[in-house]
Amino acid sequence: MLTADTIYRQLQNLKFKKKTRFINFTVKDQTLDIVQYNHDVDYRTKLRWEDITCAEYILPSGLQIKSTCKLTNVDVARSSKVFVNGFTNFFEYVKSIQQGYVTYDQHIELFDILLTQAKLFSGYKLVNHNLDVNILHFKYVNDFTPDDSTMRLENALLGHSRAKGGLNKPELLEIAQKRDLTQLTNHTRASLVALFNSKN
Repeated sequence: MLTADTIYRQLQNLKFKKKTRFINFTVKDQTLDIVQYNHDVDYRTKLRWEDITCAEYILPSGLQIKSTCKLTNVDVARSSKVFVNGFTNFFEYVKSIQQGYVTYDQHIELFDILLTQAKLFSGYKLVNHNLDVNILHFKYVNDFTPDDSTMRLENALLGHSRAKGGLNKPELLEIAQKRDLTQLTNHTRASLVALFNSKN
């Protein structure tokens, strides 16, 4: 059974690859299915905490979050994103756990909220994507079903795939043709179009 405690143990013992610079996850088989990337994310949307139009809460442990967001034309689950102050992304959060900056109690409070909401939203799953906005946040989606090829595509694009070690253009095209690109973020789709229209 997935609990805030089991997630804490998983994150505390997570071994990063040597070049890991960014991570995100989906919930899969009662564990966090974590993907590691060897590059930073170039956030096109750079927000301040004050820019997030969601209700603000200070948890008993002092952790500051925002949720119940004011979004139009979305259901309750999608408006229940949870933003966490003080972190750019999940990689920073996990490093803070391992270095002792995020306490056990803070983590338990946060993930008790996330997992409790996940149970309320039948048919939705908890994910951390964090490829668009520069503030750590978690959300609930019912159409986020990435497989390895999708993750490879996003990894290659966001890592500037033409650099050494990235996938080349034919490989990206082959992957993209097999995927429903509506699953990708706006940033990734824009990068995909720019790459495929390039001369290289």
